[in-house]
Parts: sequence; structure tokens; C-alpha cells
Amino acid sequence: LPKSLRSLPSMATITLHGLWTSRSVLRPVGYLFIIRHHIHPDLKSEYLQEESPSTLFLALKTRYEQQKAVVLTEALHDWTHLRLQDFKSIGEYNHAAHKICSKLRFCEKEPTEGEKIEKTLSTMLPSDRILQQQYRARNYTVYSELIHMLLQAEKHDELLAKNGSQRPVGAQPLPEVHLNAANRQKFNGTPGGKQSNFEHKRKRNGNRRSRYPGKGKGTSKPRLDKSKLCNKCGCSTHSTEKCTMPKHLVMLYQQSQGHK
Repeated sequence: LPKSLRSLPSMATITLHGLWTSRSVLRPVGYLFIIRHHIHPDLKSEYLQEESPSTLFLALKTRYEQQKAVVLTEALHDWTHLRLQDFKSIGEYNHAAHKICSKLRFCEKEPTEGEKIEKTLSTMLPSDRILQQQYRARNYTVYSELIHMLLQAEKHDELLAKNGSQRPVGAQPLPEVHLNAANRQKFNGTPGGKQSNFEHKRKRNGNRRSRYPGKGKGTSKPRLDKSKLCNKCGCSTHSTEKCTMPKHLVMLYQQSQGHK
């Protein structure tokens, strides 16, 4: 609220003693509108009849000064119990620390850079005591520099864990199957390992199924020996002496062959 009032086109709108200056450009109604815009709806209802901007501002200032005591108690409790080991990541801890410090700054009790650094290092996990000693040996004086180094170390640990979980220790990476298969292709006389149009057509025609699958295949039938045929009926299953064909059929066969 004070920042919004300072941005208005006036040299000094409201003094500490609640005096209204003559250099103000806006009318009192305009300042009342700005103040009411930034306060809680319950406060708007409580100070609905107040028409003096200076009186309203001083009343709100007194109430917010009393609110500092409530905020300070909660912020000090959160700061006392703040521990790095209670957070999953450095970023979450840093966010919580800045949130608490902003409340303490509002109450004029903001921790110093040294107190922030000591709070961070003293609340690390017991298993990180060697890292804690290394960070202390560097004698950090700015809290943001310590957080920057912790974020880098955390990111490196994540990369190491990710690389270790990809495959078992000592295992070789799988070869590039597609690359090896491409390199094994033989050179067939055309650039880039491509087949010529002639070979491509020949292979395509060779793979095409014939319209007559039985044509030109199978075993050839043996030639018929006419000397072994029966002279009466023309059958090859028996000789002439053993023919039992009826006479009328024999005559028909003889006529078909031109015999009389």
C-alpha cells in the first residue's frame, strides 16, 4: 500500500503525523479509492464511513503493526525448526527458507547471511558430514553462493544415479543393430549399395508367381510302345492272345483304325 501511494503524482500525500499536504494532485476521494482497493473486505466494511485518507492510513498502519507480533511468533518457530534434511531437494529447502526470511524481514528480524549459511550446513544429513566439512572449509560469506554449489552437487548426483541405473556394472552397451546391418551389405556395382534396374526387375519377375503353376514342371510320361498293344482292342494292359473284348467292340476298333 505505501508503494502504491508513493507512485502517485504527488510529493507527499500522507505524512507520518497524518497531515494532508497541499502538493497533492489527486483529491481525497481518489486516495480513499486506492487505499480501499488494497485492503481486506472486512476492513473495507469496518472503515466504510471513514472519509479522511490520512486517518484511514494511520488506522491501518496501527493494525498492521499489531499484526507483526503474530507473524513474528510463527516465523521464529518455522525458522527454529527449519532443517535441510527434511526436504527432498535443495530447491524446496531454499524456497521455504526465503518464505520464512521474508516474514522475518517484515518484522525487522531477518537473519544475517552467516545465520542462513550456518542453518543450512548444520541441518544436513549425518551421512553428509564430510561434505559439510568441505563446504565449511570454503568459508562462504553469501548464502546464495552456498545454495548454488549445493544445487550443482545435487544435479551431479542425479546424473550419476541415472547413468548407474541404465545397465549393470561392467556391461557393454548394445551394438547399433541397424548400422551393422547396413555395413554388411555387399557392393553390387551401383553407388550407395542400390540395385540396378535390370537386377531389380529380374528379381521382381523371379518372385512373381506363374499363372500356371503346373506348366513345365513334373515328370514326363514315358513314350508308349505300340508293339505291346493288343491288336484287337488297342489296350496296353494285356496281349492279343489274352484279349477278352467282345467281337462287336473289336470290329468297331478295327474299323476306326482302317482295318477291314
